[in-house]
Amino acid sequence: MGRERARKGQYFYFCLALLVLLSNCSLSQESIRRRDMQDALHAGNQMLVAGDFDGSLRAFEKVVVMAGARSPADVAAYKSGLVYAHPNNPKRDLRKAISAFSRVASSYPKSDWGEQAKIWVEVLKETEDSKEKLEEQLCRSMCPSRMSGWSKMGISNDCVLSRTRRCSRVRWKRVE
Repeated sequence: MGRERARKGQYFYFCLALLVLLSNCSLSQESIRRRDMQDALHAGNQMLVAGDFDGSLRAFEKVVVMAGARSPADVAAYKSGLVYAHPNNPKRDLRKAISAFSRVASSYPKSDWGEQAKIWVEVLKETEDSKEKLEEQLCRSMCPSRMSGWSKMGISNDCVLSRTRRCSRVRWKRVE
């Protein structure tokens, strides 16, 4: 009877040791994944400061994919919006920046980054609206139909704005 008890105790300790070993493997894999994400985030920040906008965007997107819906995906997605909005970025795209910030605000509403993203969305939307209004005014003021001696070959004498809000190139003829 003493031997059966010893075997049951050994089995218990073996299972406990196995559980501890497996949990340590899982914890170490998680810590490696977290370190990889932090390294990629740091690299993205360094590239952003150095002006490598494409590289920083790739690094931030890598972090978003690795993190899924958990932190630091919110930081990386936010930084992607900054890359798109950066004034020195030759591929600057305020619509993509607004989209990135909107995603952060909706996906991570309780995050500090989510709140900051909401602010950026409003600021960039106001900037886009002001830019469109200014372009429209400029187009209308420069429209040849408003200048004497010119008329548009077509139905209307009004200046036509294209989808991009820039003056469309229409055929004009000089009236003599």
